[in-house]
Amino acid sequence: MEGIFSAVSNTLLFPLWLLGMLTVAIPIGIHFFSKSKAPLISFAQYALIPVRQSIVPNALRLSQWLLLLLRMAILVLLSLLLAQCIKQTEDDSETHYFLVSQDWLQSAQDSDKQTLLNAFNQAQSNTSSRLILLSQRQNEASNDKALLTAGLLDKLVSANGSGTKKDSEAKAPLSIWQKVADFMFLHPSITPTNVHVFTTDRLSQFNGDKPAMYDSVDWHIVQIKNSEITPLKSSVLLLSSAKNQIQTQYLRAAFDALNTEKNREIAVDTSLTTSTIKAAQLKQYAWIFYLGDTAPSAKLAKAMEQYVQEGGQLFITATKQIVSRGRYFLPNSESHNVFIKKVGQPAFLASKRNNGEIKVVWQTADKQPLLSRAEPQQKDTLNNEDKGGQILTFYSRFEPNWTNWVTQADFPYTLDNVLNQALYQQQYITQGTVVKAQIASQDASSTASQHLSGQQLTSPLNPQRDQHIYYWLLSLFVCAFCLERVLSEYRGKSLPIGATS
Repeated sequence: MEGIFSAVSNTLLFPLWLLGMLTVAIPIGIHFFSKSKAPLISFAQYALIPVRQSIVPNALRLSQWLLLLLRMAILVLLSLLLAQCIKQTEDDSETHYFLVSQDWLQSAQDSDKQTLLNAFNQAQSNTSSRLILLSQRQNEASNDKALLTAGLLDKLVSANGSGTKKDSEAKAPLSIWQKVADFMFLHPSITPTNVHVFTTDRLSQFNGDKPAMYDSVDWHIVQIKNSEITPLKSSVLLLSSAKNQIQTQYLRAAFDALNTEKNREIAVDTSLTTSTIKAAQLKQYAWIFYLGDTAPSAKLAKAMEQYVQEGGQLFITATKQIVSRGRYFLPNSESHNVFIKKVGQPAFLASKRNNGEIKVVWQTADKQPLLSRAEPQQKDTLNNEDKGGQILTFYSRFEPNWTNWVTQADFPYTLDNVLNQALYQQQYITQGTVVKAQIASQDASSTASQHLSGQQLTSPLNPQRDQHIYYWLLSLFVCAFCLERVLSEYRGKSLPIGATS
């Protein structure tokens, strides 16, 4: 109710309140004038007039008063709804806003946090200040006129520990530039010099578009100290037959070269394709190479498909034996993600999305695919996100192609680039940094767009209106209108024939 009274007071102070009062007063006057009756003039003896009660009462009925009150309420609510769109916004030009990223909360040192505390409390003492978390929702983390303490800041750090991971792993995370620009667009009366942004120089925080912003925004950048790159540890399983032992030796040599030259720790295990392997035993491997010259058994096929669907990565080669059978890689699979597709002679094993395509990584001189990549996806109902590994398929149309590839001098590096491309990209984004000049600089090409944004911010509509009051007024307006319609229809049907309201 306090919000409604506040909206009424804002309307009375606004020059357009007279229009709202007229919309209420005019219908009331018309209503009373239409109900006025001329005085009765006696012209004969009352005894000559038959005595009976008049059907049409002279007094206003109670329902008429209710209808009048409802119609007045409808007009008042409609005026308040219109006033909500054009009422004066709260003057927060003197308020200081401290926008803090979640990565800054996790990475800032005690001295950096003390700098934030001093600046926030100083601004709170002079005028007022607000602490805003730059997350996907941009929640306000401090109360009005409340000083910021180290204990409260520590609570924010512990409360947003998991939020940082979820925010960075979103499908389309916004960069710090975009979050700051969105915040200033939703608060048009803010003075840009009173906006203080606390963030880190991590590349993942600025991996996105940079919209036009004011140069006067105060940036506080914490430099991330790059720790020593730890060697990437992984384990590989080689499934081969007796005929493909030479290929297994080449792969072992390639992995040994990667361990030596690229600071990798790759543990290689070998097994025969005829071995009995369960799906649980495959989870420990980052990659599985299937180099068999015959089709896998039903149990092994089931285990490998489950391995891929849970995020594993499979490298397979096709053989003529599989082509001659011409059947699905997993005959009883309901998802039909892993199957055989014939391309010339012989065929190859592949997996693709239901609405995607297989990407050709390498091809021969005659434009024939030599190596392709497919990423099957599976819905994780628990976390509501997609997960899945990838399958690299070598087209063993001619056996020398495979042999020539593994015997090349640069085979270890090309193999590592293909197998760990996504891993290296994620490592670069996580450990990469951006200099402060790039973060706070304003492009010259964005002057025109900034001028256009300034024009849009001076729109008479108020995007900062109190959504709760607006929804309450709208709900009351709809209820009053429906009640007025129902009461009017009920009165019309309940009156006797010939009676008027």
